[in-house]
Amino acid sequence: MKIFLSSLGWLFAKCPECVVNLLCWTVGAIIYYFPFGRISLAHANIARTLVDVPLAERKKIAFESARRMVEMALFVLASPHMSTENLRQRVEVSENLMKELADLSENPRPTVLMIPHFAMMETITMFPILVDKKLPRTGVFYRPFDIQGMEDWVRSSRQRFGIDLLSRKKGLFQAVSYLRDNGCIAVLFDQKVYSGMRSFLLDRICMTSELAGILVENSNASAGAFWATRTGFWRSRIDCKRFTGKTIEEITFEGNQWLSEKLRTDKIAQCDWLWLHRRWQHIDGLNNLLCLKERKNILQFSLEKMGLTEFPRTFRIYITMPDANSDILALLPLIKLMRQSRPDANVSLLVQKKYVQILREANVADNIVELPNREDGAFVRISAYKRLRGGYPEVHFNFCDSFLDDICSRVLRADFSLAIQTSRKRLFMKDVYNASQSTKNIADVYEAFLRKYGLKGEVEK
Repeated sequence: MKIFLSSLGWLFAKCPECVVNLLCWTVGAIIYYFPFGRISLAHANIARTLVDVPLAERKKIAFESARRMVEMALFVLASPHMSTENLRQRVEVSENLMKELADLSENPRPTVLMIPHFAMMETITMFPILVDKKLPRTGVFYRPFDIQGMEDWVRSSRQRFGIDLLSRKKGLFQAVSYLRDNGCIAVLFDQKVYSGMRSFLLDRICMTSELAGILVENSNASAGAFWATRTGFWRSRIDCKRFTGKTIEEITFEGNQWLSEKLRTDKIAQCDWLWLHRRWQHIDGLNNLLCLKERKNILQFSLEKMGLTEFPRTFRIYITMPDANSDILALLPLIKLMRQSRPDANVSLLVQKKYVQILREANVADNIVELPNREDGAFVRISAYKRLRGGYPEVHFNFCDSFLDDICSRVLRADFSLAIQTSRKRLFMKDVYNASQSTKNIADVYEAFLRKYGLKGEVEK
C-alpha cells in the first residue's frame, strides 16, 4: 500500500498541473452528477443552512466542494514528492499570522489551533518551512488507519516538516504535555462526532467535539482558528484569528460562530468547506425525532450569547395533512404541541387547497403549503411534491393512506418518511406506526403515532 501511494503521488507531482486539474474536474463531475448519497447530503446541507443563497449558486458550491475535495486528496499524494522550494512558492502566510507568531515568540504560551475542513488544509502541515522563526513544538490530532502500510505512509508524509501526529485514540496525554511546555496542539474542530455536546452551527443544532475547549480550559491555553484559504490550484494562504474564550463552552461557541460567519460571508470558504460531512446529524434514534434527548449541550448558553430568547426554527418537518376536515381538526393540537416538544422545529403543513384557509386561521404551524386537490389527478399531485423536494425536509409525516401518497413520500425524499399503517403495507417509508388493530378514535391514533417518535408534553384539549 505504501509503495502504491508513493508511486501514485510521484506520478501526480510530475504531471503538468493542467492535466491533474482536469482530472480533479472529471472526478468532481462524476461525484456531482452520479447518484451517490454523499452529494445529495451536500445539497441538503447547503440548502438547509445557506437559505438566502440562490439555487444556481448553491449548485455551484456543491460542485466546487466536491471538486476541491478531490484536489485536496491528490495534493496529499503529490506533496511528498515536491521540493521544499516548490511548496514555498505555493503556500503563503498572511501578515496577520506573522504578527501573531511574533507575539507568540515574545510571549510563549500554550496554544490550541482550531482547524476547519477547508480544501487546502493539508498545507498547514508545511507551516515550519514557510517561516523563518523557530516554532513551538506542535502536534496535530489525526485518526489512525487500520492498514499498516497506509498508516506508515501518512505519518512519514505529514511529519516530514517537524509537526507531530497525535492519535485521536491515545494522544490526549501527549497533547497535555505539549501544552505544559508552551507548545501548540491543532484540532480539527468541525468534524461530525458521535459524542461531545450539542451546539449551533449556521443556526442549526449539531454535535461538536469538546476537545479544543477541554485542552484550553485544563491548560489555561489561548486558542484561535487556523485555516488555509485556497488561492489557486494546489495553492493557499494560511491565516488565523485569535479567540478570547477560556472555558469549554466559550471555546466551542466561538469556534462554531467564527465558522458560521465565515461560511455565510466568504464565497471562497463556501466552496472550500467539506459539505459532504454529516455535520448536523445529531438525532438519537427514531424515537427522539420530535424532542431533544437530554444530553450535554451549550444550546442555552449559545442562545444567550447570540441574544436570542428562542431556538432558531431550522429543523424542517413536513406534514401531509389528512383529507377529512374532522381529521385535520383532530391533528391541530398535536401540531401545536410538536413545536413545543421540538423547540427548533419548522413545521410545514401540506394540505389540499380547499383546506388552506382553515389551517391559516388555526395558526399552529410555520408554513402552509397548498397542494392540488385529489380530484386534480395523480400527476399534478406528484409534480407538486417534486417541487417541494428542494426544501430538503428532515422529517415527513404522512397522514394520508394510499399508494399515491406513498409515491409522493418517495418523491419528496425526506431523511425520515413516516406513516400510519392500517390494512395495507406502506411503501418507501423509513418507519411506520402499526394501527391495524387499534380501537382508538382518530385523535388517539394520531397521538400514539407521534408519541412513538418522541412527542413530549400534554395535549391541549
